[in-house]
Amino acid sequence: MTNLKMNKQINLTNLSQKAELYLTQEKLEEAILACHQALEIEPDFLPIYKTLGNIFHKMGEIDKAKEWYLKAIVRQPEWAEVHANLGSLYAQEKQWQLAIKYYQKAIGIKPNIPGFYRNLGKIWQQIGKIELARDCQEQALNLEAEYPQASEYLKSGKNLLENEEIEEAIAHFQQAIKFHPYLASAYQNLGDAVAKQGELPEAVNYYQTAIKIKPDLWIAHHKLGKVFQKIGELDTAISSFRLAIEINQKFPWSYKHLGDILFQKGELDAAKENYQNLIKIQPDIWNAHRKLSEIQLKTGKLDEAIARCRLVIQINPNLPWSYHNLAAAFAEKQEWDEAVAVYYQAVQKQPDNNWLQHKLVDALEKLTPKELAINYYQKLLKIQAKNGYLHSKFAHLLKELEKWDEAVEAFYLAIEFQPNSSLLHFHLGEVLKQLKRWDEAIITYRRAVELEANKDVFHIKLGDVLQEKNLLDEAIASYQKAIEINPNSCWHYGALGNAYIQQQNWSEAIPCLIEALKMRPDYYDVYRKIKYILKKQGLQAEAKLWKSHNKLPRDWLEKFCNLTGDWEVSSDSIKTDITRINIYSNTEVNLLPTQTIDANIHQCFQTTKVNSGTAFVAIVPEARGCVDLGTSAVITSDNKLVTDISTGCAEVIISSTKLPPIHY
Repeated sequence: MTNLKMNKQINLTNLSQKAELYLTQEKLEEAILACHQALEIEPDFLPIYKTLGNIFHKMGEIDKAKEWYLKAIVRQPEWAEVHANLGSLYAQEKQWQLAIKYYQKAIGIKPNIPGFYRNLGKIWQQIGKIELARDCQEQALNLEAEYPQASEYLKSGKNLLENEEIEEAIAHFQQAIKFHPYLASAYQNLGDAVAKQGELPEAVNYYQTAIKIKPDLWIAHHKLGKVFQKIGELDTAISSFRLAIEINQKFPWSYKHLGDILFQKGELDAAKENYQNLIKIQPDIWNAHRKLSEIQLKTGKLDEAIARCRLVIQINPNLPWSYHNLAAAFAEKQEWDEAVAVYYQAVQKQPDNNWLQHKLVDALEKLTPKELAINYYQKLLKIQAKNGYLHSKFAHLLKELEKWDEAVEAFYLAIEFQPNSSLLHFHLGEVLKQLKRWDEAIITYRRAVELEANKDVFHIKLGDVLQEKNLLDEAIASYQKAIEINPNSCWHYGALGNAYIQQQNWSEAIPCLIEALKMRPDYYDVYRKIKYILKKQGLQAEAKLWKSHNKLPRDWLEKFCNLTGDWEVSSDSIKTDITRINIYSNTEVNLLPTQTIDANIHQCFQTTKVNSGTAFVAIVPEARGCVDLGTSAVITSDNKLVTDISTGCAEVIISSTKLPPIHY
């Protein structure tokens, strides 16, 4: 059966049950409405035909009742109860032969129903057939004599079920039904038994049969709802629990299950109403209070949630969830000091609850000033002295607060409990580096590398402290390993270049610095180092040009950027299809004398004339462009750099394969 067909069948069954219940409660208009709703879904749903017949019979509308009963037996001729109902109608109209005909038909289909014989006997008596009347009454009494046996089997079946003797219990319930086919409680208990065996579809059938026999059997509606809830048919479960509540408004667990389903479906107002009704009946059901506080949290009613949680804590201070929800409400209000205090209480009650510890740590990280968290960590570590997670978090807090000496001690303690944590060794190295305890830092970083050799940052940091100790060859090896792991970091090339500079190994330093620029053209420290190298090589003019215009020496471009041949043009070149529109020509501007507080005027302010430069617009067809801070490149369609409209060290852009795509 497809899900669509299954849902349709479930809806029909629910409406049928609702109609039967309303009929039992003599809510006849509501019963008719439920029947019509069912017929809109399925016009040929036969149980509704019988129910409508019963409703109109109850209302005294005999012709309408006959119409629905006859429709029912046309489609299902072997329906004993409907034949019997027709017999009653005809007897009511004193159409005795038709009444006899339908009762005899009912008995022929189900010969073990005492009521059929008793009513037929009354009809025989009305028409003077005394012997036949006596025979019917005797048959009814004989069948009813078996009812006590049915009750005994039902009672023994319940005892067996309580003792988990399920198969024996099922057999006794079946015997009870054999002696009393309309014993609703036997079907309900049979449903309980097979449900314990996990046979949920079978349990549904038994509960529904019990409800057909006795529509106001609230416990069957409740248990049917539980089965539907368990198999995920939530809408059907809702209907069953609502019917159970309508019949018995004092049974708390129907409210509880209905509230849980509505909460799960996100229908929070309806869920809230059911939990409140549950609490009215049983004020000490903590789970209902919990759900209400969660609803209040979800709907932003934080003060109400706080008040409820505090009430529960007063009644029973040993429920961890009440502390969690209370802390969550404070956290939502960003009242972190309150949240931390409550989480700490919860952790004291459940010191081994890792989840609570994590929530407390999360809240501690939000405290301001952060120094307030130190006291909590110290108290926590007295309770959980061997908790590596807490030691680690405490160490990180001390590092963040730049309490370097205390952080070192804390990291060493954390590492005792997590000796194979590469990150703990790494962060300890960072703290030792701040304290310039280079030898310890080298040992610590090396341990991090041993534990996780594929982390480029570990190799970089190790290289940095090796360089501080002037162990340049080892530092270079570490930087090279970092580049091997992550060849796309400009910082790695910059660090390696710096190590070579320390060795005055210009031939190795220069390509590293150029590679760093290819990845990040605005890497300021590289600019400074290139200037330093140029000066050290005695290239004073090149150093000055680099400082003022960021232009690399020609031989460097050829050697390190592979820029040879015809790779550059200017916007006024006749060899290109660039259109240049001049705005104004170069103009010399006279500056007023500089006025400064200091009598010694800086050389930068001694200039009296400046040139405005030529202003123009260049149209470069199908060009590409890349802009970075301080550097821009305009590249023609045949891959040539337009030098006079590019800025900074644009040559590294045209030669780089590691920058983002150049845009058209």
